[in-house]
Order: sequence, then C-alpha cells, then structure tokens
Amino acid sequence: MKVGIRVIILMTFFSGFSQEMTLRKGAVIDNLTVSDTLTSTFALYLPTTFSSENPTPIVFVVDPQQRGKQALSLFLEAAEKYNFAIAAPNSISADTTLEENTRNFLVTFQRVSELLRLDSNHIYIAGHQQGGDVALVAPAFIKGINGLIISGTSMNPTQLMNMKNQFFGVISIIGIEDYRMIDLWSTRPWLTNLKKFNELYLVQEGSSWPLPQYLTKAMRSFQLQNVLKAKMPRVDSKLTEMYADDMAFGAELEAKGHYAQAMELYESMESDYKPLVDISSLKEHIKELKRNSTYKAQAATRTKAIQEEIYKRDEFMAFIEEDISSKNLSNLGWWYDTLDLLKKDEPNQEMAFMNKRLLAFVDALISDHLKKLVNEPKDDSHIFLWVLQIMLNEKRYESYKNIISLSAENSDYGTAYYYLEEMLKNGYKDEQGVYSIEHTAILRITPEFNELVKKYLGTSRY
Repeated sequence: MKVGIRVIILMTFFSGFSQEMTLRKGAVIDNLTVSDTLTSTFALYLPTTFSSENPTPIVFVVDPQQRGKQALSLFLEAAEKYNFAIAAPNSISADTTLEENTRNFLVTFQRVSELLRLDSNHIYIAGHQQGGDVALVAPAFIKGINGLIISGTSMNPTQLMNMKNQFFGVISIIGIEDYRMIDLWSTRPWLTNLKKFNELYLVQEGSSWPLPQYLTKAMRSFQLQNVLKAKMPRVDSKLTEMYADDMAFGAELEAKGHYAQAMELYESMESDYKPLVDISSLKEHIKELKRNSTYKAQAATRTKAIQEEIYKRDEFMAFIEEDISSKNLSNLGWWYDTLDLLKKDEPNQEMAFMNKRLLAFVDALISDHLKKLVNEPKDDSHIFLWVLQIMLNEKRYESYKNIISLSAENSDYGTAYYYLEEMLKNGYKDEQGVYSIEHTAILRITPEFNELVKKYLGTSRY
C-alpha cells in the first residue's frame, strides 16, 4: 500500500533565528541548519504517523563520519514500525575531540527540541564508535533520556557510575571479533546491579554500523520495556506482533549458527513476555534448543573462551607494562611465539573469535602505550612497541621507518639495515619514502643501504 507524503510547514523563531521549514512525513530531509550563525546541519525523518498535535518519540542517531542521512536510514524500518522520528547530526567526526562532538550534538538536540514537541518518555540516542561515546556522555547534559544504543564502543567504570541515578536502559551492539566485546560482557552485571535494563548483541559487521534488523530489534526491546513499565499502553495485537518478530529474530540467529546468542534472546523473552502474552511455544523451543548438541557445545566453548580471554588479557597487560618499564627487548621472542599462535587457523569458531579479539586487544594496548610515551625521549621502549606492531601486521611500514630512524640516530646500523630489508621484503615499494626516512642522511649513502634498495626495488640512488 502506498502512503502519500504529507507536507508540514513549521515556522520557527528562536534565539534570533527564523526559518520557514517544509517537512515531509515519510521522507528523509537532509542538511537542515541548526542556526543562522552555525554551519552545522542535521538530517530529519518524520514517520508517516507524525502529528504536530502530539508529543513526538524520537531517536537521535550519532555517526562519527558526518553521514547523518546514511546512518539515519538504518532506522527507517523501526521508525515506521514503532512511530518515532529520527534526527542525525552531520557534524560528528572521528577526528574531533569528544568535547567538541558533544557540543555539536547538543546544538542539534536543542534545535530539534525547539522544532518538535518531543515526548519526554521516549527520547533515545544511538551512536556508533565515537558517536557511541557521545551517546554515553549525553545523559549528563540531557535529562529524560530513555535509552541508549551504543555500537562499536564500550563503557568505562566512570560512565557506569555516572548512570547510577539516571533511569535509562542500555543496549550494546559489538562485532564478535571486536576486543571490546569482553569489556561490554563484563559491564552487564554492573548495569544489572544498577537496575538498568541492558542487552548485548554480537554481530558480524565489525567496524560498520550494525544491520537494520539489529537496530529494529533494539528499538523493539525498548518498546517492550515501556509497556512493562506502563510508559506505553498495552495493546495486545502489537505485543503479539512484537513477540512474533522476536521469535523470527531468534530463528534468524539460529539459521546463522549463533545458537548461544539465540538462547540469550529466548531467555530474556521468557521473563519479559511472560506477563503479557502466551509463551508456551517459547518454553518448548527453549527446551528443544537446550537438547541441541551444537548449542551445548557452542555455549560451553564460549564460556571457556571468555574465561581464557580475560586471563590472557590480564597477562598481556602485565607483561607489556613490565617490558616497557624495563626497556626489555629480550622478551620479543616470547611475544612473537604468543602472537603467532593466535594467528594460526583455529577450527573452533568461538576460539577463533577469541584469538582475533586478543590480537586486536594487544594492538590497542600498543597504541595506548605509544600515546603515553609521545612526549618522552625515544628509546628501547618505543622500539619494543614498534616491533610488536610489526609482529601484528608485517605491512605496518611506519613502524619499520620509526625503528630504522631511531637506530640510525643511535648509530645502530645493523638494526637499521635489518628492518630496512624486512620492510622491503614485506612489500614496501616507495623509493622516495625509503630515502626520506628521518636521521638516515649518512646511512642512505652507504653501499649496504643502496644494495638492499636495489635488490628489492630494482634501482637505487647511490
């Protein structure tokens, strides 16, 4: 059935800003300005059921690549299904500080709240990566947030404690190979102790926004919580539809082989839907799934993998701290063997996911320590971290250059030649880049240096 697009004309006057806006229901409107004096813009979507006579439920979508319209579009199915508006700023950037991004978000929030009469019981924020970080701090500035959807990021203890006296739920969505999955897994008991509704969805998408069905599922979960808390009227036909949608979502997880995750969904459904609909079919399905040998093996392996991962993370953190503080390069052999083992093919899917998360965790640890050392004189601590980066990715050419540069500066030419050859051996092709490595003015005119360049690039300068 085609739904006609109706036009609403809104005249707004505030803070010296006047603008006549033509807003279409059922259509995405992009590049709406926040004021006469600011260049920030946002995208907006009003569901076909929108009426300016009633308070408007809304989700603010925070994308870190300044792609408000594209990110907003991921929520269109949910917006029509559950009758809420969507607003998405175009000014949030991964290259900007959290403080600046938060300011830009708050400007958009203020603009939208003056443009529309928002429903204070139904205001949600969804953010991906750095946008998720904005979502996590926004409730400190905006009262009445009902729920957060955070994707591709995690929460720290300070953020958790700041939530203590705020009454909103948190749904986290994370790639199953993302090292922050364990952080989010560990925060769930904290959120439960704070009496906060919380769910965790594991997805395959990795660094991109989750697929729309996960975002629709998240909004459906919030709708169900609103019914349970009497923030929304109980409508049996809608509850039956939501129940059927959740069962279909579980079936989709099972079809992909995610039995353990499907069981988590079914068990949460059992407690949530029990006072609202007949769940006899759900109970039977749970019993059936518990007898499934694949599910039992997957659940047991996941528990084992998580326990092992937590132990290894603690071990890696302690060892890397020790090696940095002692400027100890003699342990690089242990690191090579350990990381190489994690890179090997692993037939068990859950253990393979664990290995990829641990490799990413070590990579993040290295980056954090390099940031801490940024103003320190360069020494073996830096060499140690750069070598680890190369162990993780043999095409990390900047790390090779850093080692060559520091070694040349310290007249350690043997190390410089070794890493020059390793860099060239692993595919580096930029002759200009080779001859412009810092502190190699003397080194680059030596026969040894030029023989290596000619061997791998076919020509040399000297």
